[in-house]
Amino acid sequence: MLRTDHRSVSQMNTFLSCPKKYEYAYIKEGINIMTDCSAKSLGSALHKAQEFNYRQKIKSKKDLPLEEIDTFMLEFLMTEFLNNKENPNFFKVKYGKRETGEQIIATAQRMLKTLYEEVMVKTQPLFVEMPVTLSILGQDFLLYIDLIDEDYVIRDLKTSGQRYPEGAIELNTQLIGYALAFRVKFGRKEKAVQLDVVTKAKTPIIQQLRTKVTDANISRFLNTLDQVNRAIEAKIFPPVDNKMTCSWCDFKDLCAEDGGLPDAKVMLERIKEIKEKKAIYRD
Repeated sequence: MLRTDHRSVSQMNTFLSCPKKYEYAYIKEGINIMTDCSAKSLGSALHKAQEFNYRQKIKSKKDLPLEEIDTFMLEFLMTEFLNNKENPNFFKVKYGKRETGEQIIATAQRMLKTLYEEVMVKTQPLFVEMPVTLSILGQDFLLYIDLIDEDYVIRDLKTSGQRYPEGAIELNTQLIGYALAFRVKFGRKEKAVQLDVVTKAKTPIIQQLRTKVTDANISRFLNTLDQVNRAIEAKIFPPVDNKMTCSWCDFKDLCAEDGGLPDAKVMLERIKEIKEKKAIYRD
């Protein structure tokens, strides 16, 4: 993985979740870990299918037949399976059994049908997967806005194993970044931001969560980015040791082995430097 000098929302969120993970993913070179997995490919397949339909709908004002979109999505998934045939961790183990390509395809088709019938046919897009590069704090910041509809609502498609809590959209870094990009590019405020969530259940459910991005949200976003930049420039990458976070991290094995076992003498000297002080503080 190559070092990059630009920033993105994905990079921000990675650093905030675990600075050490950010170092492995974006700073250290020579790390070659196959990070793709079936869940990621499933989400990408739904995104690609939506984009395939919406790009032509911008001008045609009509949806493609579901069967045509479904065929496009299946071709994408089959390519993902082929590209990951050497990746032993691509298909995850659930309830003691490893999932199969057939199961992923069946789930994707159910989700697409629900997304098509409850969201796509009711949406008129203005822009789809719109790239925007901002210059923030003297640095390029890259964004791809999923969807801007005819009402100037910025929307992002999410796939999930279960329903999102109602407050999940508040303080969403990605949507705040999209709103900032929209305002800079068009010189006006968006009407709202929205998450279109489709669940991976046997009977998929659509959730549409909407909120407004305030100037305070934008200010907080910029302040956070500034502090993230400062920490990266200072090469501050402490690990966040959390069982839940570490369990799904692509770099967990590498992180556990990083540096190997400490030298016993060095470790002893470090411990000797730590002294107990009389308690002078109160909780």
